[in-house]
Amino acid sequence: MSAPDTNIGKQEKQHRPSLIGLKGAILFAALVLLGVVAFNMINGADEISVMGTAPVVGVAADENPSGANSSATPAATN
Repeated sequence: MSAPDTNIGKQEKQHRPSLIGLKGAILFAALVLLGVVAFNMINGADEISVMGTAPVVGVAADENPSGANSSATPAATN
């Protein structure tokens, strides 16, 4: 059941600012999404070329085989 005295023209006029705001928000969100996708596509090309290189073989796992931590704080002296 609808209201008996519905004035569609008046309602369209009253809701026009809200509808324009919603359309603007949707347009802004779409532009931001496209910008993020474009940014990732542009910057993602560098990672693809790095990932395509051969792995490094023969690198020593332990630079300091004695087990001493050369970056440790020196012991306190008297």
